[in-house]
Amino acid sequence: MTDTLSSGKTLAKNGILTSANGTYTLTMASNGNLILAKKGTQIWSTGTSGSNVVAFMEPSGDLFVNGILPWHTGTYSPGAYLKVQNDGDLVMYSAGNVQIWATGTGPASPALESTSPAEGE
Repeated sequence: MTDTLSSGKTLAKNGILTSANGTYTLTMASNGNLILAKKGTQIWSTGTSGSNVVAFMEPSGDLFVNGILPWHTGTYSPGAYLKVQNDGDLVMYSAGNVQIWATGTGPASPALESTSPAEGE
């Protein structure tokens, strides 16, 4: 069980990241939607769909979901990583551990700007 998607790694169909306390999961659903849930109840998603969709933490620091209408965070920070936190927030940190993007689903974290769908799509 891991709570982190490292730079250059992919969360494939039916792949799951789980917060350290086991309460929150990030799932690349078989329908192509990337879903953050609390004990099985959806609290955030990318709204993507399609077959063979994956979430990829690009080495450039952008989380990209290649759905029918692609979605991405629009961030640039080489070496960044994504973490499912114990408070329910999905957060991207720079290689220097500075928060650069978040869903805002945790109690103390405002959402940082996200981009959807991918530009040019």
